[in-house]
Amino acid sequence: MTVSVGDILPQVSLKYVPYDPQRNPMACPRPIDYNLAEELKDKKAVIFAIPGAFTPTCSEKHVPEFLKKYDELKKAGIDVIICTAANDGFVMDAFGQHLKVQDKIIMASDGESGFFQKLGLTMDSNVNGLVRSKRFALVVDNLKVTYVGVDEKGVDKSGPEAVLKVFMQRSMEKEMQEQIEKERKRVISEAEWVLDTKDTTIQKPKIRIQVEPSFLPFTQDTTAGRKSFKSFNKSIEASADQEEKSQRLAREEKAEESSNLNDEEFGWQLQSIRSVSKKSSKKRKADSDSAKTKKPKVAPNTFIKPE
Repeated sequence: MTVSVGDILPQVSLKYVPYDPQRNPMACPRPIDYNLAEELKDKKAVIFAIPGAFTPTCSEKHVPEFLKKYDELKKAGIDVIICTAANDGFVMDAFGQHLKVQDKIIMASDGESGFFQKLGLTMDSNVNGLVRSKRFALVVDNLKVTYVGVDEKGVDKSGPEAVLKVFMQRSMEKEMQEQIEKERKRVISEAEWVLDTKDTTIQKPKIRIQVEPSFLPFTQDTTAGRKSFKSFNKSIEASADQEEKSQRLAREEKAEESSNLNDEEFGWQLQSIRSVSKKSSKKRKADSDSAKTKKPKVAPNTFIKPE
């Protein structure tokens, strides 16, 4: 079964000789284990395989191109670059010294092709039954395979250009997602409603209104209607406040008109009051004079007859 995007990298150990700038060129250090599961945990890595060390395409094109694009790959976020082949650790170390990879590329050995077989990327070299790897490149993010490029000829899919193209595409997708999220937040900020969008294109999301009961008390300040969710929709609340203010001003004007009499009406009322008061005064005076001039009734003289 061939490895594919989404698979977890097989947990195997390769062999390599760590780079040492102080090493004697005549020395021949013993290769040590490079445990992929431990070394690549929480890292982004490129693993590219070559059919064999010191072969023409590998020596002249494949590995040199990765060296040339090293800075760009690091800038794209790659933490580790590994070159591997079905050669022993000593040969891979000598191959790395020949190409002067230094510590930029780890020259790892999969001498028994166990790693390649688990990936399903082996080929029969027809040389004494030796199993070699196909020319391929993997991009791994925290041990998860995110890119698989296999070449039958050339290095179109397994070269650094193909790997960088993957990262450029992901960078564009990330930027697109950030724009979508920024647009979504902008629309939420303007509409102040709950939005629900799963579309990957940049467009104005559909608005979903969630209706919930209001528990705010009804007061005289909300004569235009009950207010729900204060500060939930500022434009609607502003309209409601304006309507309430207009109604309040109308009531105040009406009350002022009813309480304020014009001069003419006030004059007529004052004249009527004076007239009534004058008539009442005359009547009281007349009643008083009449009471003074009226003679009291005297009982007639009577004689009591004795019995």
